[in-house]
Amino acid sequence: MKTDELKEKGLTEEQIAFVMAENGKDIGKVQKKLDDMTAERDKEATRATTAEETLKKFEGVDVEAIKKDLADWKTKAEKAESDYAAKIAERDFDDMIKDAISSANGLNAKAIKALLDTDALKASKNQKEDVAAAIKALSEAEDSKMLFKQPEAKAPAKFTSTSTGSATGGNVTKESIMAIKDRGERLQAISQHKDLFQ
Repeated sequence: MKTDELKEKGLTEEQIAFVMAENGKDIGKVQKKLDDMTAERDKEATRATTAEETLKKFEGVDVEAIKKDLADWKTKAEKAESDYAAKIAERDFDDMIKDAISSANGLNAKAIKALLDTDALKASKNQKEDVAAAIKALSEAEDSKMLFKQPEAKAPAKFTSTSTGSATGGNVTKESIMAIKDRGERLQAISQHKDLFQ
């Protein structure tokens, strides 16, 4: 719309200024919308270009192979974690057995461990108590107690002379031993002084 056209229609200068101002407001609103739409179009065009470039990077890539590789790596990671946990459990079990053997005064841990039913002990819900019980049983069994340090033997009892009632010292004779009335005590004295009976 032009000013001359409005003059031809018989509008005054004041009316023409008003119409032009209102028209300018409308044009400003339309221009703003147009600018916003242009900016949005440019933004979307940039996104489309970026998306196309990203997709070009994946051209020739086998998505199924990537999924399979991902599943394989996940399985390997789970297996590695499981293996690690099993090794830790095995180490802790071995340490528990070594400690129990040591506490029972075991002389040869390897030989003692070989006599244990380790599979049954591993499966036990009360491992510590069951290991201790199994080792105690081995330390008391006739065929395996030699694998454990036995308690110190008590010093042999000294016998007393029947004639004096005092403990015999270094002057023990065959006769003084034979004079002991208690048979057990006499046999013990004989075993201690075998050289007198040869």
